[in-house]
Amino acid sequence: MRTFIVGVIGFGFFQAGIQGGNTAITEPLRVCEVLENLNQYRDKPVAVLGRYSFRSSGRYLSESSCESVAQKTSAAGPGALRLEVDSKEAPKLPESFDIDAGTTDRKLRLIRKATTLGKFRFGSLEYDRWAIVYGRVEPAPDSPSSPSEKTKPELEPPSARLVYRGDGLIFFLSGE
Repeated sequence: MRTFIVGVIGFGFFQAGIQGGNTAITEPLRVCEVLENLNQYRDKPVAVLGRYSFRSSGRYLSESSCESVAQKTSAAGPGALRLEVDSKEAPKLPESFDIDAGTTDRKLRLIRKATTLGKFRFGSLEYDRWAIVYGRVEPAPDSPSSPSEKTKPELEPPSARLVYRGDGLIFFLSGE
């Protein structure tokens, strides 16, 4: 399976690829890997791979099933990171940055075995897509849930969030 990154890529990322210097190869982490080792990745910049979902309650990166993570159900599913934009304090993409394509393909195949993209009767297919998001992992604040989640007592908010600088650090994947 070939995976193609089809997102908005900043000039610095493009320039680093052309210059070909000492580019650090980054292996993306699965959402489940981050949640299983939350303290290890807390407050650190990482590239996370999963199902990118855009809902009325927010944006999420998720997997449908994480074996080692306690199976609680949030608005985005059992294994989810809430995505939050912080254009000032979130980590910047390193000057030399490249994603390990082989690792990405292997991990995406594993994710696809248990996680599917949402199928909607109307509208765009872009509500759910495969993506890698670069940001900082933080535990979720103990703030109350959104109004839509309050009406559903069985749903809990995700236990962690991924704070990213902007939509230019969401890399959408396509291909079979």
